[in-house]
Amino acid sequence: MLVKSLNLPKECVYNQFIPKKQFYTHGNLKSTEKNIFTQGIERITLYAQLTRQNTNIPAYQDDTRTYEEISVFLVELRELQVMEKIATLIMESIPYPIILIGIFNNQYNFFGAHQRDNLVDEQKIILEKVYQTGFLDSDSIFIEQINYRELKKNNFFTFYNDYIQAIIEFNLSSRNIKRIENKEETLQKIEMMEVEITTLKGKLKRENHFNKKMELNMKIKRLEKELKQMEG
Repeated sequence: MLVKSLNLPKECVYNQFIPKKQFYTHGNLKSTEKNIFTQGIERITLYAQLTRQNTNIPAYQDDTRTYEEISVFLVELRELQVMEKIATLIMESIPYPIILIGIFNNQYNFFGAHQRDNLVDEQKIILEKVYQTGFLDSDSIFIEQINYRELKKNNFFTFYNDYIQAIIEFNLSSRNIKRIENKEETLQKIEMMEVEITTLKGKLKRENHFNKKMELNMKIKRLEKELKQMEG
């Protein structure tokens, strides 16, 4: 199994089945969100739980966040389209950082998001931007980049931040974008441009007026050119 390639300490590995209802009965989910769990997920597994006791990695706390442990979840999917929403719902429901791996047709999508303490409701967390690799084959070079031995172990924040940065750098390198300083900002800009291009292409297919089609096509070409110029 691919997750074994992460080389987590055996003391961390639980490989424990988690009932889906544990997420949607204890959370304040809408009926549509509950349906995503019941219909979109085949199985949820708590693969590993990293703590100070089984890793010797110190906890981390500052004025905005508390990282005392990290969990690794495997989510086997029935429907590909719901993956991003599922990842967000699961990470919002758990008060510590998550390495979440979506599985569909023997491909793997790695998710992660930093979180902050909720100063209004200590039972909840504030989830920051969610990053993902997109679905990868089991021999992807990304697996080597997040090998347990490669991640910084000063504390759980540096460990998890290394994981997040690996996702960001993988996304940039897969787009052939290198030698940049503000990696997170650059990736967010690229993702927004890609969404805009997809939206414009959808409008182009539905548009019947020639002049409007030309205008949409010019916008698409301009954005594609801008993306191309960002390549290193």
